[in-house]
Amino acid sequence: MRLFKLILLLSLLTRCNSVIPGNFWLDLKRDNITDKFSDHGPYGGTTIVHWELPSGAFEEHDLLKFAEDHNWTFKVRNSELEFPFEAGHAELSKYIKPEQIILTFSTNWILVEPETDQSFDALGYIFMNPERTKVTVFQRWGE
Repeated sequence: MRLFKLILLLSLLTRCNSVIPGNFWLDLKRDNITDKFSDHGPYGGTTIVHWELPSGAFEEHDLLKFAEDHNWTFKVRNSELEFPFEAGHAELSKYIKPEQIILTFSTNWILVEPETDQSFDALGYIFMNPERTKVTVFQRWGE
């Protein structure tokens, strides 16, 4: 029984990227991640991952497939960011630039406005510069 518990514990620890919302993005092009922010607790959290490619470009269809393979559902492609309420994060502001491509996804998590307890679909975002050499993923969930 102790061996079973040890194996279970080790498997959970080695798979923590799939347990923490949005952290599966850390498995994409690991060598090109230049910045990451992950702050999660029992009532919510935020994940930000930023990549920069020294050469070449990200393919939008590859990003869409990777997101959808991890249960993110594509909603819309646009150039303006809209949060349901002040759900942004100061860390994110350094990555939001004019003329970016923004891909918005449903993530199967919820976001709760603390003052009203109103819940929203916790959206996930991919920000991509027009040259597709810089990509940032943002997800916030919970309270």
